Amino acid sequence: MSLVAVRHAETAWNRYRIFMGGLDVEPDPAALARIVPGPTADRVYASPLRRAALTAAALFPGADVIIDDRLRERAMGEWEGRPKDDVRRERPADFPGGHLDVTVTPPGGEELDALVARVGGFLAEVPPDEHVVVVSHNGWIRTAQYLAGEATLADFHAHPVPQLVPTPLAVGDQRIVVLSSSGASKARR
Repeated sequence: MSLVAVRHAETAWNRYRIFMGGLDVEPDPAALARIVPGPTADRVYASPLRRAALTAAALFPGADVIIDDRLRERAMGEWEGRPKDDVRRERPADFPGGHLDVTVTPPGGEELDALVARVGGFLAEVPPDEHVVVVSHNGWIRTAQYLAGEATLADFHAHPVPQLVPTPLAVGDQRIVVLSSSGASKARR
């Protein structure tokens, strides 16, 4: 079994450093156009947010993409739609070292425990005998890395997952591989 995680294509809000969280922001059309379709998969899952669902469609044209709400990005509550620098200036204690402390729940946002439970629940249900692709978000992939023991809470937001760049992750006996836009992948056991 292999599980391939892919962070969605870049959005304008990524470039302008605006919190998206659960807002349904579309990917940049130019970023989608640069995607080279990926390898085959037994199942392709995507977050319901368009930036992930449209990336999945571009990576796997003609595939039956299964939309799973557990793959959505962490809800950022009142911070959604706001420039990250503005929030950082208003709430410096929430951004030690210049990066969001993942244990901080934005007002009206999703708590870390809920995010961890949601990601862990999905990972526990991945069919063990299939090649599965997941198209999701930075927070989801970093949470999967945390559950695998490959990321700490302290560095959770210090090292964001690049869009469409391989970031291998081992989860127990399984492999998670983040796929690049060129179709190349790396894996580690």
